[in-house]
Amino acid sequence: MQIHSIFAALALCAILGAGCGTPPAKLSPQAERFKKETLSTLDELGRKLLPVLKAEQTRPGNQPGESCQDAVKKIYEKAAKEGRPLPYLMGLLDKMGVVQAYWGPPQAREDRNLDVGSLGNDYSHLNKLDLVYDNSQVTGFEVYYTHDSHYFMVCGPVPPRDELFGAVCLAYSAQALKDLYGLDKKGFESIDFKN
Repeated sequence: MQIHSIFAALALCAILGAGCGTPPAKLSPQAERFKKETLSTLDELGRKLLPVLKAEQTRPGNQPGESCQDAVKKIYEKAAKEGRPLPYLMGLLDKMGVVQAYWGPPQAREDRNLDVGSLGNDYSHLNKLDLVYDNSQVTGFEVYYTHDSHYFMVCGPVPPRDELFGAVCLAYSAQALKDLYGLDKKGFESIDFKN
């Protein structure tokens, strides 16, 4: 009788997801701050960029237009004028995974090894974006551009809810992540952006 009760409890936990198993590890204060700020930033950017991304997708053809690129550049210019320059690279992808805009801090844009942001690049094949495109969830992952150049990327749906029109991605260099948030690779990987 007791074994049946254990199996029944396990089945109930599996069906209801009633908190069975190990609870997620508590995030460090630095990781918690990064997660909170990044999710807020993605939400704000998704709302700001939705109108221009919608308009861009009504154009004939699938080539990136200047309006998305201009909108992203203006976000960086405004932040710099307000004395709070943005520390990340930003990419705006349409609903097909094609880069419509790409911009970042001057030092990062000057990196000759960094060509991932070329307008028109198609990232629909990148499995790491499946959570964004298939489930409208935020996801984080590490990206290597060259043997000595890697970034920590967080991507979210545009808009944050409702019908998906694309994705906005923020890429932090390892140095920026360490300097701004005190996070290393292990700290970044401890963050579950979906919860």
